[in-house]
Amino acid sequence: MPFKPSSQLKQLCTLGLTGLLVLLMSACSSDNPREPKPIVKIKAEVLVTQVWKRSIGSGDRDQQLQLKPLFIDDQIYALDADGDLVVLSAERGKRIASHDFDERIAGGLGADSERLFYTTFEGEVVAVERKTFRELWRKRLTSEVVAPPVSDGRQVYVQSVDGKLVALDVRNGIQVWRHDSLDPILTLRGTAPVVLAGGHILASFANGELIAFDAEAGAIRWKVAVGLPQGRTELERLVDVDGAPVVSADILYAIAYQGKLMALDLRHGYERWSKPLSSYHSVAALDEVVYAADSDGLVWALNGFSGEVRWKSDDLQYRQLSGPAVFGQAVVVADFEGYLHFLAREDGRIIARKTVDSDGIMGPMVVRGERLYVTTRSGELHCYEYVK
Repeated sequence: MPFKPSSQLKQLCTLGLTGLLVLLMSACSSDNPREPKPIVKIKAEVLVTQVWKRSIGSGDRDQQLQLKPLFIDDQIYALDADGDLVVLSAERGKRIASHDFDERIAGGLGADSERLFYTTFEGEVVAVERKTFRELWRKRLTSEVVAPPVSDGRQVYVQSVDGKLVALDVRNGIQVWRHDSLDPILTLRGTAPVVLAGGHILASFANGELIAFDAEAGAIRWKVAVGLPQGRTELERLVDVDGAPVVSADILYAIAYQGKLMALDLRHGYERWSKPLSSYHSVAALDEVVYAADSDGLVWALNGFSGEVRWKSDDLQYRQLSGPAVFGQAVVVADFEGYLHFLAREDGRIIARKTVDSDGIMGPMVVRGERLYVTTRSGELHCYEYVK
């Protein structure tokens, strides 16, 4: 089926990830439906138990947002798409506080020692006092922001969907500096969260570039191309970096859709190794191993220093997987039907499975200590423990 920018381009720019995947599959081939592999019954080898679950708002079944809870010390701050904020204890899920901001939320929460930050569908960044939730300031940007703001205590960094990275003064919202990237005609709807690491502000863009900025003036320290457009049509040339870069020791791992997985020197940005690999999500890295779930639903484990493949699992092919999280002796991914699959870190076999929510999960899973936290699109936060 030929791609028609006049009609499908607009649709691609406004669809969430699930709708985009469907459209991409149908546009690429009408003869290959890429049927998701069926769930095969397994015998659980480890015990994963649910410690608690709590309602944290109305959820998000339609907008395909990537909201995730924010952890501050031993408390969890969860903001839903309608602007309802709840504060829970991480230990037992007990409700500590709540507040209604009464506006549609586009991106998740960010924070510093005194403030919370969120973004709206009106393209605004809002700062509120962390203890009282009193609004301090708001700043309108050129477009909406669907990734959470990130603050270093002096400035808050926000990246809008039109390819602009802005640094705002945390005290008053005044713009300190801005970087404008050249966005391609066709992009995925989403932006990777900004990452602060090694004294850099790390930002990924829809043109496949990963750039390290100086925080003070926004000067570029280094940049690399994680994805390079190839092919004749805009659909074939679509590259995008929607997964946040991950830092382990002095190595930075980054991955792009229709691009590659790269291991970079954090300080200077030079390439240590790379492997052709396509993904919508971040990787996970621990103990000299990097894990990735690619856009076809294959799960990979690679040596973090050399890029050598340790194992690859196709048991979940075409199941529209989330990004992986390392949890105990397993690497866990979620699929489009709301299953959590736990794969053994040593060889990738499935050792446990949990049913979470048929509507699916929302945003990246979070591992804190011995616990895994999963947000569902129906508005619940689930807490799990891995029993050794």
